[in-house]
Amino acid sequence: MAKKQEVAELVAPDPFLESAGKVALWVEKHTRLLVLTVVGAALAVAAVLVLGAQKERSSAAVTASFGKAVEKYQDAIELSATGTTAEAKTKAYEAALPAFEGLLAEQASTPAVRLAALYAGDLARRLGRLDVAEKHFAAYAASAPPDDSLKHFALEGAGYAAEDANKLDAALAHFELLGQLPDRYYRDYALLHQARILERKGSKDEAVARYKKLLEEMTDSPLRTTAESRLAALGASPAPAPTPAPAPIE
Repeated sequence: MAKKQEVAELVAPDPFLESAGKVALWVEKHTRLLVLTVVGAALAVAAVLVLGAQKERSSAAVTASFGKAVEKYQDAIELSATGTTAEAKTKAYEAALPAFEGLLAEQASTPAVRLAALYAGDLARRLGRLDVAEKHFAAYAASAPPDDSLKHFALEGAGYAAEDANKLDAALAHFELLGQLPDRYYRDYALLHQARILERKGSKDEAVARYKKLLEEMTDSPLRTTAESRLAALGASPAPAPTPAPAPIE
């Protein structure tokens, strides 16, 4: 967006002129400067309006392109759900991906372009282009504010892509960021992912600690059974049940 241009206010040399004649003489002497100032201000306003209109048209075009890209994505996902051949799925994904990558290449800061990174990441992961998928998911997560409702999806996608590529340290880093989001809704999934990766890395004690942390902190999580079964498989005792709060004294 173009920065608003400031036009210096034209002030008379003496703000306390005692007679109208002096004012008239000053205006006459500075007529050219006054005209140039007014014209300059008008041009500045016009530039802002033109740039604003161009941005609106550009945003509308990007949004329209994004809508068409999403239609291709939906067609590809629907095709993959019909039990078609792997070759047909690959062709459908490859046909949908360029539209999103084209939007990302524009580097425009619009919601449509930001969302394109999530779609591109998902398609790249389905195609086995794991480094590309991780890059797209991580880019969205890095640009999203902490309270973005899709940031958890981006971090989880980046973690999965890195894990599929056997980049376990990178995967763990993404899942740890997932656990640091202010919304605790995904906290249990973050801890479970971290524990899984630590198991794969051979860090048994750390994995056990994450599973126990899930059981201690997330008392109503649907992942508790999974955590308990993994602790049993690792030969570790489950975390003790949380002590109930004492009843109030009447």
